[in-house]
Amino acid sequence: MPQSFGGMATFHWELPCHPTDLAVAAAVYFRKRIGKQGAEKRLSDLSH
Repeated sequence: MPQSFGGMATFHWELPCHPTDLAVAAAVYFRKRIGKQGAEKRLSDLSH
């Protein structure tokens, strides 16, 4: 059952969190991982 992959014992209709919470967390993690220089390089690559 799919719910077992999320650690749930029974089926739940509600999502465990709002999808934008995951997107924000992923963006913050990515920015921390690449650092300031990496972010500046990404921005300069986009401007070309």
